[in-house]
Amino acid sequence: MRGESNSQITNKQDNTKDEAFFLSSFSLFWQASAHKKLGEQLKKTYLVDKKFLWMYYRIIPPPEQLSHLVKSFWVVEGGEKSAHRQMYRLMADSCIEMVFQYRNSFVEIGSGQTIGRHPLATISGPSRSYKELFVSGSYGMIGVCLYPSAAEQVWNIPSAELKDKMIATEDLLQQEAHRLEDQILAAQNLGERYLLLVNYLSDRLARNCPPDRRLSAAIRRIYETGGQLSIAKISEEIALSNRQLERMFLSNIGMRPKLFSRIVRFQSSFQQSAARHSTSLTDLAYRCGYADQAHFSREFKEFAGMNPSQYFRLTEEVADSFAQIP
Repeated sequence: MRGESNSQITNKQDNTKDEAFFLSSFSLFWQASAHKKLGEQLKKTYLVDKKFLWMYYRIIPPPEQLSHLVKSFWVVEGGEKSAHRQMYRLMADSCIEMVFQYRNSFVEIGSGQTIGRHPLATISGPSRSYKELFVSGSYGMIGVCLYPSAAEQVWNIPSAELKDKMIATEDLLQQEAHRLEDQILAAQNLGERYLLLVNYLSDRLARNCPPDRRLSAAIRRIYETGGQLSIAKISEEIALSNRQLERMFLSNIGMRPKLFSRIVRFQSSFQQSAARHSTSLTDLAYRCGYADQAHFSREFKEFAGMNPSQYFRLTEEVADSFAQIP
């Protein structure tokens, strides 16, 4: 059976071990606590600058048949009682994100100027840069976080063609995108939207050939080690030279394995921090494999647009599972 019922989603989350999460692409939106279960729903109300905001955030693990392709499904809903503009930031990301906004849409800004409103449905590739967005009023979106080797298997294109891009799904998938977007918008609840995405990916998976096993193995090892395994060791494990591994990453992912590992290591710092709330930045830097705190701060600012002390202060001032750019 391709799909899963709402009750199956609930049962799956009950059996999942406690761990820290990080919503990779929307990294400064919400950082879930290490003390929550994977898939557990969060719905809270916060008082920020005398404005009431609410947020619902849930991560759902993929079904078994998609676990090699999908890192997670996620849903985020939020808003406030006024039309006040809420500012957020997208950070560097190692994954591919397919996102559907079914309530309101975000607007991207740059250098203080509006760049444009995001399409309701987008596909984003691995990225080393950050973006600033805003939304007014309530919003709702569902997305799927795919491993970077998945683009060729799902859409028959290398993820290198998506690198540092956010593309409207209709530009990539034409009529197929319109059908899926209409179905997501018409769905009545999370369970229906989740099943639509699971069935869509399962159908696409059946049409195309699997990716290079060596590429998948290299990517998996980088994630497993939080980006701390040396490129030489990865090459040795999959029986390739360093140069062959680099060519494979450039042609398929669009970036060198060293840069990809740096982004994964940057992302792992959120998980490490969530797991140990009282840790110092120096200790966090060492546990993530940085030479020292200065090295950690430089890379964090490169990928996030702010230094780690600024970021973690923001998350502490509001809540451990919610952050917002003031």
